[in-house]
Parts: sequence; C-alpha cells; structure tokens
Amino acid sequence: MLLGVTLPQLEPADVTGAVDMEKVKPGPNPTPYWIAMIEGVVRMLFPTAFARIEAGIGQNAGAIIAAAVVLALLGAMLIAFWP
Repeated sequence: MLLGVTLPQLEPADVTGAVDMEKVKPGPNPTPYWIAMIEGVVRMLFPTAFARIEAGIGQNAGAIIAAAVVLALLGAMLIAFWP
C-alpha cells in the first residue's frame, strides 16, 4: 500500500504459441540492418541540418508525396533485387 493506494495484482502473460526470436534462424534474405545503422549515424552527426530540411519539406505537400514515392520505389528495388 503506497500513499493509501492499493495497486492491482498482475498475472503473468499468456505466451503460449509465441515464437522465441532468439532461436529463429533468419530467412534467405535477411533485412539489411546496415541501412538503418547508417541512417542513425548520419542523423546523429547532422541533426540541425536535417531538422531544417525536414521543416521546409513538411510544409510542401508535393515534396512529401514525391519523397514517399521515392522511398517506396527504393524499398521495392531493394526487395526485388536483393540477392
């Protein structure tokens, strides 16, 4: 009892049928994690420059649509042509 408030008792979660991801082997085309790592490093090194770019692009609907199309095409190319 903490400050006159009684907390509810928690029951353990039912995890029957859950997959242990540490024991699952990656498929034939594992996700290229290096892309996300490079993006994170670049965002850490140049945070204010990207903030200015994103603030300017965020006010232009055409630029948002164009960026979405470019990212979709890039993703499709990576999926289609990844060895």
